[in-house]
Amino acid sequence: MGVSAIILPQQYEGHMAAAAIVQSIADRTNVPCVSLHLSPPVSIHPSTHLHPHLNAKSLAVAAFIKREKWRDVVVVFEESDELLEVTDMITAGHFDPDSFSSQLVRLKHGDDYGNELKHIKNKLDRYRIVINIPLTRALHFLEQAANLSMCGVLYHYVIMDMYTTSIWIDTLRLLIRSMKSVHVWDEPRCGMTWAAGSDIKRKFFEGFLAGVSGDLYWAPSGERSNYTLHVYRRKLSTFQKFAEWSSRTRRIASSDAVVISNSTEKLTLEGKHLKISVYLEAPFVMMTSNGSYEGYCIDLLHKIANILKFTYTIQKVRDNAYGSKESNGKWSGMVGELQRGDADLAVASLTISYGRSEVIDFTVPYMHLGISILFKKPRITDSDWFKFMDPLSTQVWIMTFASYFIVSIAIWIIAKISPYEQFEKDENNGQYKPVDNQFSLRNSFWFTVCSLMQQGSELCPRAASTRLLTAIWWFFALILISSYTANLAAVLTTRRMETPIENADDLAAQTKIKYGTLGRGSTMSFFNIGGLIDQKGYGIGLPKGSPYRELISTAILRLQEKTELTELKEKWWKDKSVVCEQPKRKDQDDGESIGGIFIILVVGLFLTAILVIFELITTRKPSPAQSQVIRHVNVIPTFRFDFFK
Repeated sequence: MGVSAIILPQQYEGHMAAAAIVQSIADRTNVPCVSLHLSPPVSIHPSTHLHPHLNAKSLAVAAFIKREKWRDVVVVFEESDELLEVTDMITAGHFDPDSFSSQLVRLKHGDDYGNELKHIKNKLDRYRIVINIPLTRALHFLEQAANLSMCGVLYHYVIMDMYTTSIWIDTLRLLIRSMKSVHVWDEPRCGMTWAAGSDIKRKFFEGFLAGVSGDLYWAPSGERSNYTLHVYRRKLSTFQKFAEWSSRTRRIASSDAVVISNSTEKLTLEGKHLKISVYLEAPFVMMTSNGSYEGYCIDLLHKIANILKFTYTIQKVRDNAYGSKESNGKWSGMVGELQRGDADLAVASLTISYGRSEVIDFTVPYMHLGISILFKKPRITDSDWFKFMDPLSTQVWIMTFASYFIVSIAIWIIAKISPYEQFEKDENNGQYKPVDNQFSLRNSFWFTVCSLMQQGSELCPRAASTRLLTAIWWFFALILISSYTANLAAVLTTRRMETPIENADDLAAQTKIKYGTLGRGSTMSFFNIGGLIDQKGYGIGLPKGSPYRELISTAILRLQEKTELTELKEKWWKDKSVVCEQPKRKDQDDGESIGGIFIILVVGLFLTAILVIFELITTRKPSPAQSQVIRHVNVIPTFRFDFFK
């Protein structure tokens, strides 16, 4: 029995010479020879080549890259003919060199692609990879990429190799149809030319056939024409057709979703393990003494994990930053870790912004915050008949009355002891004459209170000791009365002060009230003036295009509906708050600001005692007229009834 047709395989595996010999024999014996290779290395007649034109694949991939608006790609290949296809793809795309760049990576022969994959991940730092190698090797390439964590949501792979099972089926159908149409009765014999072979070749590309690989049309040159290439996307264990490329329009367009699946698996996080990046900021995320994490975001993450049934590992962001765009176009912080695929989720007080949303995805906000004006809450007090005592604290009032009593007694005693308060020199004869001591106990108290009230008493000390103590008391009274007057004015005017701040414009237009931002709370009671000046939402960050965004957003909405988010906020902002000490009133002197005058008063009393002793020691021997006075002075004074003298 002879051979009626020859089908060459998709890959020659280095046996091109053998393929050329087989074709030569088929041509000499007039036996149909069909090639499944996309670009046969030998000259095979178009009628036996069912693949589309050589550059069709390159045109389709280029159109796909433009449709997805990719700005940088890595193209991997092995053989020289594959490099030619890559060159055709870049040329056919007419890419703008200012907005598009491509990097070629040639794979070494063998089964180990580890070095090339590490080079792509660490050196090239690109996430869109076009694979132009046979499908069997492409699958092996992807397995090794998965081992290097290069199959996350950030990475996109395009396999250029076509699925040729449909070509096999259509080839067999065409051969059977052609042989039936020419009514072949005789079989080909070895060494002889088969007469029916030419008729079979002619019928091979005549007419129309609705093939598995698409409708089969033929151009006058014998090439396949008016065909469509389908683009499939892998989603979990399924393949979904989402685009088509037409040879007639040479454009790629969206297609109705057609799913090819061997499983009923649904998108879920159940059983998966995620890497969580966190940023330490109280009370969102905090680290305990034993190295674990706690806070609002940690509790939120735990609740989401319980709903979606996944496990996680928490890692602190390496550069301790939320993320900002650097000069080279890359992002730092948590945003950068999501962009590079080092983390699956970023759970922190991460603000949802336009710039960040261009490179990563956000869930629905789990919290809304804003900037508002905080103003000190005024104290509302009832009318007080003794409001005049508010400028000084109780301690200062007690110390003032004690000082008044001590100084009055001291003046009275010193005036009794000092000889210069008991006599005076007569200006007419120069003799000393005794005089009454003007500083009785009653007059001493009157003298000090008149000095304190800054009024005259018509009493004038004669001795140096009494004059020194009087000067110290006057200085004390000056400072005390000045402080009291100033604080009394502040107390009376503060109650009548009206709040001039109603909004942000009023705050910016005035200069009397100092203001600033509040970062960590306050020990005082505040209220908000008006609404929020600016609103911002906090969300959980995910890599761009993450399929888990909707799942986590749904979990957040479920927690919000059950008011569990409100309970978490109450827990970490109110229940965990610290009761601060009530601040002291700033319009009342508690002794700390004027305590120095009491020290000066004590020192003055000490110096006065020294001076009166000195006066007694250095007094000259008295004349007979003075002796009577001094003897009267040296006698221990009688204090009885002196207050009423």
